[in-house]
Amino acid sequence: MDEECFNLARRAVSAFKFPKISTEYKTFHAIRNKDNQIEEVSLEDYPDAIPHAYFVNDLNYEELEIIIAWMKFY
Repeated sequence: MDEECFNLARRAVSAFKFPKISTEYKTFHAIRNKDNQIEEVSLEDYPDAIPHAYFVNDLNYEELEIIIAWMKFY
């Protein structure tokens, strides 16, 4: 589910043509630990780790609404 959401969000961000705030994001790989929390790991140590990302800037509600709408579209 994490990987599918990541892929949908990545496509949605690329479809967002003129955001007021930069939608630049940084990617990392992670696993879910025993407490079901996301834990950043090295892809070399965990080849099955799933890509995740975070936005460099804090997006406002309008940008998030547009990204979510595009995720629904895809």
